[in-house]
Amino acid sequence: MPIVFPHPQDRLATLAAQARRLADALDLLAAGGQPSDADLADAPALDDWCIKLRESPVIHGKVTGHPERDDGDYASTDEVFAVDYDGRFALAFSGWYVLKVKAAPLRRRPL
Repeated sequence: MPIVFPHPQDRLATLAAQARRLADALDLLAAGGQPSDADLADAPALDDWCIKLRESPVIHGKVTGHPERDDGDYASTDEVFAVDYDGRFALAFSGWYVLKVKAAPLRRRPL
């Protein structure tokens, strides 16, 4: 059973539906489309807005078999949504990752 970030296990169906809506909207934009008036009529409005960055859970480690990285390179995943309790796999926004040897915990040096 996976540990699911940032949502509890019982929210997986809701998260999957949200991801499908996002994928459909991205397909629309990629095809040169725009949201319809009906789509925007039900959307919340934001005033005095700005874009901010926020942290999300990621996994960092030495990669093998990555399509864009050399074996042995260190890299971070994009946002992680689920990690197997037994540490066998993880699900990130870009897809599945096989988890091998976990890194040793960092030791704090005394001040």
